[in-house]
Amino acid sequence: MKKKLVVHIGTPKTGTSFLQDVCVKNYDTLLNAGILYPGIKDYKFIEKANVAINASHILRLFFNEKNKETLCGLIHDNLTTVFNYNVDTVLISDETLIAYNPSNKKNLFIFECLIEVCKGLDIELSFVAYYRKPSKYLPSHWAQLVKKHKETLPLVDFVEKQKIPYWNNLLVLHEAFDNITIYSYDKEIATENGLIASFFKVLGIDSSTLELLPNVVVNESLSLNCLTALRLINAEFEDETIKSIENTLTNAKPKNKLNKAVLTKELEKFVDDLYEEELYELDKITSAS
Repeated sequence: MKKKLVVHIGTPKTGTSFLQDVCVKNYDTLLNAGILYPGIKDYKFIEKANVAINASHILRLFFNEKNKETLCGLIHDNLTTVFNYNVDTVLISDETLIAYNPSNKKNLFIFECLIEVCKGLDIELSFVAYYRKPSKYLPSHWAQLVKKHKETLPLVDFVEKQKIPYWNNLLVLHEAFDNITIYSYDKEIATENGLIASFFKVLGIDSSTLELLPNVVVNESLSLNCLTALRLINAEFEDETIKSIENTLTNAKPKNKLNKAVLTKELEKFVDDLYEEELYELDKITSAS
């Protein structure tokens, strides 16, 4: 049977952490179905799942190396290792794969390398991705940047100045490569277990056979007040202080249920209009599938 590599590429804030955790939780069930969700150790694949994000080291290769031939050789070694575990299908996931735009390279560069290596190894490669309305995504994206990446701009300024490439990257990949499945996150979460059902359908797995996670929030978000405070701290202090305060705020139980970071109706329209063309094309793709 031909070997298959399925790569879950995000986009960010579309239930990626939840789906990754389900894969880890159901490692044995997936393996019995011939699907390996591998782990990582020393920046290499290992057989047993030990982390949720199991393709981060592949992305890291592109941070440290720019030569395509060298990168393809490193990916080749990784895939050769993981398929030596006597499985038919390997599933890997990292939502930042679709987000990565290396300087002086086309935004397909990382996928070109994967496609080239899989072709050489006679591995059937496919991608699965989700997208959501930018007006719903950007507040979460801003909150994550404030928490983890020292963002200092207020939400309104951030939204007005940012142009996120994820949706266009999906369209470029879809145009260049046939074997990609794209779902609307907003549509899938509107139905019970729609997200998990659609994801495992790509793998030929009935999601009702899987053990679901407890009904808990993954990546708990901070209130707008907390994020505003942390944003100001980002502008004033060094990394260790910021990290310590962020951990304290994330783990603390708030005394009041405060508002989350959201956009006004006017800003929602502004943002969605900014990405109207990309959304229209993505909606056409998902409607046709």
